[in-house]
Amino acid sequence: MDIAKQIIDQRINKILEGNEDIFTDSDNERKRSKAFLLLGVPLI
Repeated sequence: MDIAKQIIDQRINKILEGNEDIFTDSDNERKRSKAFLLLGVPLI
């Protein structure tokens, strides 16, 4: 895995760890998909 993918993976894991109340699905891939969406969409 190259450095860019590692950075994105780390950021997604931090989002998941910091917001456990938002991610209540039992499916890990679904959780990661939602976290990736939050990473990519700027919150105003």
